[in-house]
Amino acid sequence: MPRQERPKSGCRVPVGLQANEWLWETDSGFQNISAEAVPDPDATGGMAQRRDRRQRQALMGRTWVGPFPPGRYRVSYRVKWTDQEPFHRQRVECYITDTVGQGNDLAKQSFVTPDPNADTRPTLGPPHIYQYYPFEIELKNAGLIHVWARAVAQDDGDEMLYLDHIKVEQVEGYPDTKLAEWNHVDKPSGLRQPDGSSPRNLLLVKGLYWQLYGLDKAPPHIAGTYTLPTTYEELYAYDAVVLCNVDVTLSSYAVRKVFKDYVEDGGRLVILGGIVTLGQGGMAQTYIDDMLPMTLKGAYEVVRSQPPLILGPQTGVAYPDHPALFWRHEIVLRLGAEPLAHAGSQPIAARREVGHGVVVIFAGTVLGDATPKVMPFWNCPSWTILVKQLMME
Repeated sequence: MPRQERPKSGCRVPVGLQANEWLWETDSGFQNISAEAVPDPDATGGMAQRRDRRQRQALMGRTWVGPFPPGRYRVSYRVKWTDQEPFHRQRVECYITDTVGQGNDLAKQSFVTPDPNADTRPTLGPPHIYQYYPFEIELKNAGLIHVWARAVAQDDGDEMLYLDHIKVEQVEGYPDTKLAEWNHVDKPSGLRQPDGSSPRNLLLVKGLYWQLYGLDKAPPHIAGTYTLPTTYEELYAYDAVVLCNVDVTLSSYAVRKVFKDYVEDGGRLVILGGIVTLGQGGMAQTYIDDMLPMTLKGAYEVVRSQPPLILGPQTGVAYPDHPALFWRHEIVLRLGAEPLAHAGSQPIAARREVGHGVVVIFAGTVLGDATPKVMPFWNCPSWTILVKQLMME
């Protein structure tokens, strides 16, 4: 089923989005954008960018769109033009650039208003009607893009051009197994052997809201950082690495390959769920995804548990302090994985042996508020015991 974007105030034309689609509004000012934002009842948010009749040209679009994982994408501009007959000439020059260095062109095309005497460039659709103008791009590395449109009036008149929004559809996601075709990572010799079965050296990578997870009450000797280790030597210095609500969307192929080798060589990788991790944090179709004890869905996999689910060691058995889970990743246990805890009847924590190492996951999040009847799991003593088990046992 299409996912309905939440309409803004004044929205007249809601848009249904699939899980592989993103919509970026253009109804406010952005870096280097000279077009003005104006009310427009035909726009999805009730507002649109406009090249006014007083401007001979205006730069439209949106900068810093993304981030997107590697893959092929269809980027569509929703554009309309207006004028009074006899129509005057105007054109829009669309171009999409990456955000590396000076910005390389990923796609470029000009459109002109219909004119039997004009050149052979593609024409815009009929006046006063929004239409999508799609472009295909390829991203071999995760990153952001700039989506530009230069609107130019070639005659003096009442002609105007509107940009409602930009829609991005992922046509094909590139898994790490494909990225390996054009990336080569040399694994150095003489590395320390990590011991994930009995970890002594632990590293916590701190993501969004990491303080709420109460990891300071778990193992007393755990180093902390806010960035992913990027080299073999950094990662192999630890027996266990905990990713606490960490987004890996912008991580490089090389970093994910290091994590893959680390686990296969004996390391323990622990991933704690949250709003910006697992399927919602760029892990889908990566080496990390391949190793997980649960199968990711991707975007929108975090769902509300209504009523809250109570954590316990197995189905139908709650921990004594009845810890409550309000939001979770709606993902399922992989064949061969070992469940370690349940939320109601659903496995919520699990482990899976990969090579000589192990990957452990907790698919809950620290979203939600306590009520007089339920206590958030992260404020319960049983959580301290469970998270220590995930990291150490």
